[in-house]
Amino acid sequence: HEESVGVQNQACGALWNLSVNNGNAIAIAKGGGIRVIASTMKTHKNSAKVQAKACGALRNLACHNDDNTITITPTQSGDTRIAIVMSLSHAVS
Repeated sequence: HEESVGVQNQACGALWNLSVNNGNAIAIAKGGGIRVIASTMKTHKNSAKVQAKACGALRNLACHNDDNTITITPTQSGDTRIAIVMSLSHAVS
C-alpha cells in the first residue's frame, strides 16, 4: 500500500501518535520506521496531510531520543524537510 496516499496518511498519523511514548519511539526506530517515513515523504511529496503527519512523527521520534535524532539527518535522507524537523525538535526540547 505504499502508493496509497490514504493508507500512508493513516500510517503516518498512527506513528505520530505512537511516537509520543519514548519506548514506542525506540521500537519504531529499531523497526526501520524512520526510513519508511522518509520514503513515504518522498513518494507522497504533494500530499500536505501526509507531509504534516510524517513531520509530526519524525519530530516526536527525534525530540526526546538522541539516538533517533542522530539517525534523522539530512545527509542520510537527502531530504531538507527532515533537517527542518530536526531543527524544530531541538528548538522545542
